[in-house]
Amino acid sequence: MKIIVPIRPRSFVEYYSLVEKINNRAHFIEVWLDQLEHESFFDTMDQILPPSCKLIGCCKMDNEGGEFGGSEKDRVKILRDFLDAGGNFVDLNITTNSAENIRKIPSKNLILSFHDFYKVPENLSEIFEYMKIFSPSVYKFSVTTNNEDSLEKFLTFVKNFSSDEKIIFSTMGNLGTTGRAKIQEMQKSWAEFVAVDSLHQTAPGQRTLDSFPF
Repeated sequence: MKIIVPIRPRSFVEYYSLVEKINNRAHFIEVWLDQLEHESFFDTMDQILPPSCKLIGCCKMDNEGGEFGGSEKDRVKILRDFLDAGGNFVDLNITTNSAENIRKIPSKNLILSFHDFYKVPENLSEIFEYMKIFSPSVYKFSVTTNNEDSLEKFLTFVKNFSSDEKIIFSTMGNLGTTGRAKIQEMQKSWAEFVAVDSLHQTAPGQRTLDSFPF
């Protein structure tokens, strides 16, 4: 299983500090770009990375937990500039991006995600079939499990996939921590989001790098 460490730096200095803390303990670093001055960051972002680590870029709006206030077009431009500057992948949410803009990201660089911040929808299989149209490199499903029934519904969906498929599964909500633990036991998720430390968690109960043996 791959380890993805999400970070939300507001400056290159903070980015540098977080990358130093991560060191060589992650396969990927996911950089939230919605708070950064992009041009100066893009010039130097890959110069301090450990050789084995790759960069994922995302640019989240407030309804996704981020702070980006621009248009969808502006957001896709930032992500394309991130790739041009040496980034490896970008993460786009299929519920907040049009098909036209999703297609502006090369499939080989695309992590296509589905987020539901309120529930586990009934039509996950249909959503997955629609996502296939874009042939992303990686799929991601993150849903909100507020009770045992919703958690069981999502775990039943997860069971349909083999462990070698490039799909990330995660849960939020009242049973988010329980759901992530069960997914880990199932060994179905291609990657896990792991925080630098307890001060930089992007989800309640998210495991930290210190909890992994390196």
